[in-house]
Amino acid sequence: NPPERPGLAAMTASMIDEGTARRTGPELSAELERRGGSLSCHADWNAARLRLQLLSADLEYGLALLAELLFEPAFPEHELERLRQQTLAELQRRADQPAAVADEAFAHHLYGGTILALPLAGDPAAHLALRRDELLEFHRDHYRLERGALVVAGDVDPERLRAAIAGAFSASAGARAATLPEATRAAAVGATDAASQAGDPETQARTLRVVVVDRPGAEQTELRVGHLGVPRRHPDRVGRGILNTLLGGKFTSRINLNLRERHGFTYGASSRFVDRRSCGPFVVSAAVTTSAIGRATQEVLGELRRIRAEPVSPGELDETRNYLLGVFPYGL
Repeated sequence: NPPERPGLAAMTASMIDEGTARRTGPELSAELERRGGSLSCHADWNAARLRLQLLSADLEYGLALLAELLFEPAFPEHELERLRQQTLAELQRRADQPAAVADEAFAHHLYGGTILALPLAGDPAAHLALRRDELLEFHRDHYRLERGALVVAGDVDPERLRAAIAGAFSASAGARAATLPEATRAAAVGATDAASQAGDPETQARTLRVVVVDRPGAEQTELRVGHLGVPRRHPDRVGRGILNTLLGGKFTSRINLNLRERHGFTYGASSRFVDRRSCGPFVVSAAVTTSAIGRATQEVLGELRRIRAEPVSPGELDETRNYLLGVFPYGL
């Protein structure tokens, strides 16, 4: 995202399926519905994604449709205005949700000075100023075959798949040069470098920063405790996943048993490493009774200190590994 246009990447992705040079958005939706298919387009901090689900018999049609969406989006003005109003309403709704406010404040203070500190969805001022030609320019600069990946999962013959890919994408493969505007490239690289440096234990400050977003009269307080983590491709990702599951990644985790079962501060508390290409955050989250927020914070910090200072018992480690092995098949 360009720093001066928060929300541009998300809006561009949302507009991809709102019509192409050949078909309107409603026509696309009706066509997919007749085939029993579904389509979604969205952007997150890592990438923009087009996801299409269809019967295997419709493989050629599906790949041709993806190519059409990638290279011929129309970005109709009336659909942009409709999505703009929807986004503004959603931003207003999020401003009234304590959990969303806490998440945005956490990101703002964790990634201050980089584009990652800004809301992915943008802000009202940026959306009101957004123009169709900016979407077209962003799409032209970023939606490129050589910068992407095509993933196909299902009952598909590899030779048929190769032929379908060639038929759908070959004509468009050389349509655009692989260049990014220097300002955009510099902003993206700068944000990644800044996040990586801040996530390095050697450069992280050894102080605890407390941020309070005041909401007078709130019965519950949204608690976030965390710091910068590591990129998804970190070599210790599997071990990190076991550690987090034990700490706050399952119902019987240390943090949840402490805050919920032992002290009754919350209905549920959890922790997670957020996977990103750059340093995603590590964060502990809980909605805590306001009167107990100080004690709950102390307990969370205590659990973080304990898992760093004391070896995990073999029994607790085996229990966590068995849990992960047990739930693994659900992901298949």
